[in-house]
Amino acid sequence: MSNELGSENNTTEFPRIAWECYRNTKAAKPTALVIWTDGGYNRELPGDFINHNAHCFRPEELANLDKPLIEHEYKWWSSFPDVRLRERCTGAVRPYAAELAAATAARRGQAHLLETYAANSRRLQFIEAKAKMELMRRDSATLAGICHFNAMDANPSPQGIITEFYERKLVDAALWRETNGDAVVLCSLNSDDRCWEAGSEVTVRFSVSDFAHPPFREPSLTWRLRAGERLLAEGRLPFTHAPFTTTPAGDARIALPALETPASALLEATLIDGGSGREVSNRWSVWIFPESAIPAGVAVYGEPSRTWLRQWTELPRIPAGTIADEGRLILTEALDAALLAHMRRGGHVVLAGGEGLLRPHRPLFGYVKYFFTPPANYGPFEDGQNGTVIGDHPLLREFPHEAFADWQFFRMIENSPPLDLEPLGLAEGEPVIRVIHRYPVLHPLAYLVERRVGAGGLILCALDLNPAWVEARWLLSEVCRAAATKNAWDSALPISAATETRLLEAAGLAEPKR
Repeated sequence: MSNELGSENNTTEFPRIAWECYRNTKAAKPTALVIWTDGGYNRELPGDFINHNAHCFRPEELANLDKPLIEHEYKWWSSFPDVRLRERCTGAVRPYAAELAAATAARRGQAHLLETYAANSRRLQFIEAKAKMELMRRDSATLAGICHFNAMDANPSPQGIITEFYERKLVDAALWRETNGDAVVLCSLNSDDRCWEAGSEVTVRFSVSDFAHPPFREPSLTWRLRAGERLLAEGRLPFTHAPFTTTPAGDARIALPALETPASALLEATLIDGGSGREVSNRWSVWIFPESAIPAGVAVYGEPSRTWLRQWTELPRIPAGTIADEGRLILTEALDAALLAHMRRGGHVVLAGGEGLLRPHRPLFGYVKYFFTPPANYGPFEDGQNGTVIGDHPLLREFPHEAFADWQFFRMIENSPPLDLEPLGLAEGEPVIRVIHRYPVLHPLAYLVERRVGAGGLILCALDLNPAWVEARWLLSEVCRAAATKNAWDSALPISAATETRLLEAAGLAEPKR
């Protein structure tokens, strides 16, 4: 009852009307339970539940609430409108969001990507929803589950876990119950610890949230780590079970094999009740990367101070303006005439995206930066992005991905704004890693772009390639190796004179032409 009638509408009339609605409901049906969907909590207003976010309360407040709490509207997420549903809308139902997305994409030269945008954003929406719902349940021991805000999509704002036709968007009910069922297995993995180094040992802490009726009586927990059909590790964890709470189930110490190439893997855990035979499972994607070294002949240009390049202290330095080795691959955060000449002669350059090349936006709702989806499709539409599209490209041939940025890219994207392609004259063609921007505007954005420059080439990179991260080290080493191979630039678009000028200006090393 009500629609977000919270403090901003808490006039003299609002409490009176709220109590009148409550009493009328109880008079019509005394057993009815009343929930106010105001997203807040006010002890002076009626209702049989508190409809709020558990993380907004301090622990001592949670322990002393005077009504049951319904966890609601926790960290919203959304997907890109699905233009494939337009033909199903008839009569008075207008597919407003899909129409707007299609019109904007046509103007921006992205119409051929609309179905991919819908599919990839749904994948990102799911992994975000799964991770955040499990995090809340894991860290709030008495939380039995989450009443997810928006079960179904709302036409201009696809925030649901099913479509506006009440059909599944990506995964089925059984997979959702692994996260939000009566009894679930949880683990300690967060967004930023999904990439592991081959040959190392990692520890994962498991817990069990059992609010089943009846609860599990004699459960045992087993886990396994698989890469495709290959079993990498497995184990069993004995633990003391406690129903109607989230309880620790023990630590799994996983000795990772010494792989030679990266692998995507699946960590699985299963809870089996010895008394009843009931069983619940859960799974989490992880990526294992071998230790990698940057190929010989790669050097850092000048003294970078603004980008991830400043952290690569292990690499040799070349003073700005002096390039002796014609075949050397150079990492730089600024472009100048000497680097352009180096590429025309057959050299290769990786340009780290810094100020002047990027399109930053403000954090949406105070917590969404660059990896996660917009919480809802409110303006300003310039802010936020809905995922990625990754092409089949030699620069990423040995880097595991499924055509979009999953958790293996989280650390490299979360705090990193993407490249702004249009003002740089780089919107033509397909970038290696494209960003799906908000559908009402669809600016062409990217994290990895290549261009042919004379006999050599230029790679622009807005990812944060911090050398402390095993995935970043591997990606940079692969980019350097691929860029220096024979015929590596045959399929790359040639750089235009206008783009050369804009890159020089953006790097702050040339006076803008008036």
